[in-house]
Amino acid sequence: TYVLATAGTTALTVNSSQNATFAGIVKGASILVGQASQYSPTGGGDTLATFTGGGNDRQDIVVSNQTNHASAAASLVLATHGHDFIIKGTSSAGGSILSLGYNTTPFLSLTNTTATFAGKISVGGGDTSTAQVALKGQQSLLSFVRGTSGDAQFFMSSDSARLYFSHTDIQSTNLILTLNQDESATFAGNVTLTGIVLDGNTITGIDDSDEFTDDD
Repeated sequence: TYVLATAGTTALTVNSSQNATFAGIVKGASILVGQASQYSPTGGGDTLATFTGGGNDRQDIVVSNQTNHASAAASLVLATHGHDFIIKGTSSAGGSILSLGYNTTPFLSLTNTTATFAGKISVGGGDTSTAQVALKGQQSLLSFVRGTSGDAQFFMSSDSARLYFSHTDIQSTNLILTLNQDESATFAGNVTLTGIVLDGNTITGIDDSDEFTDDD
């Protein structure tokens, strides 16, 4: 074992297995592990640390905190002027949550079953000034399907003046309902109602002579 000391205090220990133990802080302009030069990422910037491995398996950099407490977590902090962006994972006692946060406030929290956004959501540059979720850029905005094999798929789509509800796809032959900018609505099929109230009178049907029945 080789020991380097300053003022009688051990600063560095190198043992027979070639393991080195520093007693204090290790400082350097950059860190290299597994290769002789820093990796140059797309987009440029100064690379401060490069950790390189190889093989047909996952290569890990681990920040570990195995304490199971509501406040226990492991995190990566991206520190910029004026604020910190924090990627944090909590313990089982803390809810097993992976979060992306701004200073101390998470703006996205993920569990094994849910994703929670703390603020508004813009997709494709949608305007969130008057909406919690805003979608823009695709005529087919939303697709709905329960998920069981054979279930029908429904779509909500739009163009410059209309909002469409359809099944199977967004072709005109599969339209169910069209809502127009002029506030009119067009149903592609029959509309079934148990009753209609007009000026306080309930209309429950129309007979074969096109006359209203019941309270007409």
